[in-house]
Parts: sequence; structure tokens; C-alpha cells
Amino acid sequence: MPGRERRLFLFVGERPSNRAVRMGVTWSDGALAGATLFDALRNLGLDPGQQCYEAVGDIKRAQERGLTIVGMGRIVQRVLTREGIPHLQLRHPAARGRDRLRARYHTHARDVLTKQSRAAERSE
Repeated sequence: MPGRERRLFLFVGERPSNRAVRMGVTWSDGALAGATLFDALRNLGLDPGQQCYEAVGDIKRAQERGLTIVGMGRIVQRVLTREGIPHLQLRHPAARGRDRLRARYHTHARDVLTKQSRAAERSE
């Protein structure tokens, strides 16, 4: 994404895990699965602090502000699709197995997040 206009993303999660609730952390804190996501964003040259992180309920207002919606995980993506909300489909950062490997997640995040930028450039 170097040399291109930086876009802001809204990362949409399902709900806080029981552990996150006990710890009092959210996606914005970059803890637990958020650490994996933040690491992938930094790897792309994106500042995690400049992005937005919400639950499904606040999406409409974010769209009106021009943020690109990113559904993290299949559950959220199904809800967004059912509600007719355009979004990018990013694998959840707490994925299991081989998909949990940082290098693999970084590649996936780059592919998903830069695809949106390339599509926007073609439509302009």
C-alpha cells in the first residue's frame, strides 16, 4: 500500500470473549486476538490506533462516515451479508490451526485489505 492514499477501516467483531470481558479489554486495546490483528496491521504499515473497532450495532453510522467495513470471522460476515452491508471478509485473528501462523495471517490481511484499495482505484 505504499504510495497510495491510506484508507481507514472499521473492523467488526462478534462480541467480546469471556476472557476479554474478565480482563476488561476490547479490540482497541490490542490484547488477545487484537494483538494478532494489530501486528498484521503494523506489518502493512497501518497504524492500529487510526482504525476503528466496533460490534455489529454501530456499523451504519460508520458507513456514513466513509469507513470500509471489515467483517472478522464467518459469524460476523454472515450477519453483515444477511443485513446487506458491504464488507471485506477478513479471517478472524484468533483462527485455529495453520491459519493462526502470523506470516500466514499477515499475507491474508494484506490480500484482503489491499484488494479493496485496488478496486477503489479502478472505479475512480
